[in-house]
Formats: sequence, structure tokens, C-alpha cells
Amino acid sequence: MSSQELTKNLYSILESERKTNELTNIPEDLYCNITDHISSITNEENTSLQNIQEMVNNKEKEILSNLLQILLRIRLAKALGDQNNININLLTNEEKYVLEPLINASKRNVKLLKAINDGSLSFLHGLDRHDVNQYLAVKFREDSPSAVGIDSRTYGPFKQGDMAILPTDNAKLLIQQEKVEELNMEL
Repeated sequence: MSSQELTKNLYSILESERKTNELTNIPEDLYCNITDHISSITNEENTSLQNIQEMVNNKEKEILSNLLQILLRIRLAKALGDQNNININLLTNEEKYVLEPLINASKRNVKLLKAINDGSLSFLHGLDRHDVNQYLAVKFREDSPSAVGIDSRTYGPFKQGDMAILPTDNAKLLIQQEKVEELNMEL
């Protein structure tokens, strides 16, 4: 595809995305194709018209990059604005890469605020003692005695309704036994 066709195609995709509040279906390889094209014009051979061609290439890279950034910003805003109704299949891998930690951060914020509002000190104390990336927040469905986790720390005892952060492996076992439920808050 020529530079002009690629730029027109990207602009058309951007305009379609702007015209609706919903995510549109874009080519899964769009970001890769644009990046590949930018790479190809960056690596062109030196010629006698190098300065002019270099200026044209730099301007083209700038235009493509700006259009792609605007498109990405619009699509991410749509996805973050309506996380409950988002069609994940309409997101590219690049967009999922950016969104995943943002959604997880938002979920963690909700979990923290819920724990504060529910007066769950065990949840808050768990944040002080653990690397929460390797742990799950759970709510106990029944009273439970203290137990040693796979990290060699003692957890509990817990009463029905208590929330806690447990090592992921221990939490998954308790989830399977239906003694706890993972705290997944809808955003």
C-alpha cells in the first residue's frame, strides 16, 4: 500500500471512530502496519535527494503518528468510559495492552474503597504485608480457622463476611471449596 493510501485509510478509520460513541471494528494489524511503514520509510537508502526525501518522510511519520495517537486516545476513552458494555473483540492487542493495567487499577480502587466502607481492616492490613500482585482479595462465606499460606505466613482466623488478601494459590483452593468468593467488583 502506498504512503498516500495508508494515510487516507488511517484518516478514514479515525473519522469513522469519531462519528460514533461505540467502538468500531478496525483491522487487528492496523498498529503493526503503520509501525512497519514508519520503519520502512525511516530505513530508506540514501539518495541524491536525501534532504528532500528525508523531510517528506519525517512529515509523513509525524502525520501518521499523530493520526494513530488520536485514534488510540479516542478508542481508549470509549473503552474506559463503558467498561461494562465493551466488546473486547473490537479491541486490538495493542489497545488491550494499554487498557489491562488501567482496568485493574480501577478495580483495585473499587476494592479498596469497599473495604474502607465495610470496615475491613484485614484487607487493609493485608496491603501492608504483601505484594498484592501475587494475592487475591476474597470474602469469607463461613467462619474459618487460621491457616498458614504458601508464603509461610499465618492468616486468620476469619469470620463469615470478613475480607482478606490471601496468596493466590491458597485463595483459589478456598474458592474451589466454596469457602470464599473472590472480590470482583463491577465497574
